[in-house]
Amino acid sequence: MSGNASTDSIPVRVIVRVRPLISLELSSGAGECVTVDEKTGSVFVNDRAFLFDEVFGSKCTQDFVYSESVSDLLSSSFNGYNTTIFAYGQTGSGKTYTMGTGVDYGNDEDRKGILPRMISDLFERLDTEVEKCAKEGYSYEIHRAKSYWVIIRRFLEIYNEKVFDLMNSRNESLSIVDNGDNVLVRGLSERRIYRAADMYAVLQEGSESRSIGATEMNQQSSRSHAIFTITICKISETEGTIRGKINFVDLAGSERLEKTKATGSRAQEGISINKSLSTLSKVIEALSTHQSHIPYRESSLTRILKDSLGGNAKTVMIACVSPADSNNSETVNTLRWADQARKIQNKPVVNVDPK
Repeated sequence: MSGNASTDSIPVRVIVRVRPLISLELSSGAGECVTVDEKTGSVFVNDRAFLFDEVFGSKCTQDFVYSESVSDLLSSSFNGYNTTIFAYGQTGSGKTYTMGTGVDYGNDEDRKGILPRMISDLFERLDTEVEKCAKEGYSYEIHRAKSYWVIIRRFLEIYNEKVFDLMNSRNESLSIVDNGDNVLVRGLSERRIYRAADMYAVLQEGSESRSIGATEMNQQSSRSHAIFTITICKISETEGTIRGKINFVDLAGSERLEKTKATGSRAQEGISINKSLSTLSKVIEALSTHQSHIPYRESSLTRILKDSLGGNAKTVMIACVSPADSNNSETVNTLRWADQARKIQNKPVVNVDPK
């Protein structure tokens, strides 16, 4: 698979979402220290100001966040571009809620996050494309098609720097392999999906296998990074294969042991999480300051997501923060991190194989 040559660079798009105060913060008497100006994209933490591409205050709905921040990436992937959506922030800041990775809200459509909303839009778009091409005389029966779309998906977690397949019940870690310009996870399973319901089912099944645990800051704390990948392929006798990939990256939250009060295995998980997030920060700093060496290989996370950071992808980072004054330092650190990420330049190209 090759990409159409391009010298155009585009910046990583960075968005901040501020969640409401939660019961733990309210019960401890915490006040709010964060305000936003959604019109200008400004975030204020006490007397400090930060500027981003988009800012969402605590009253913004899930649907509004999705439509205003990442919905346009779906069209890019249908057109053959790789795209990535990150959710970053301290533990308990609302990353998994925003991303919607495996959160089952039943019939409460208003609470569904980015991932399930994009799955719905993906298959609606697919139906439209099928109808359009059918009018042009194409067949979409898989075994004798002149042109058809295929949706392929993968789901993995990085736990204590080891990679596990969330679509495979065998509890074996997988190896990461550098294959020229591409980084692959050897043995990672993938499935072809033709219905939205099937994708929801596998997403839920995989999410239930993800490593979570309770800490003083979050009773359902993610103890691993999760990457859900959808690949959209259009295969045509005239155009070849056009392939676009969407990565949904739900990062484990940064945390301080003195606040989470984690011990034993929980503490080791926190150390591992912070180490990989530290490497992610080093990669972002190296890219934003145009250093000659980018330390992708120091972490499983950055190795796998090499293309998304300074490479062949359109990337959106969503920084989730708490408004509580008790989390002032963590919120400022997250906003500093997000501000630096805005300086990264990616070079996305259309992925097409003419054969």
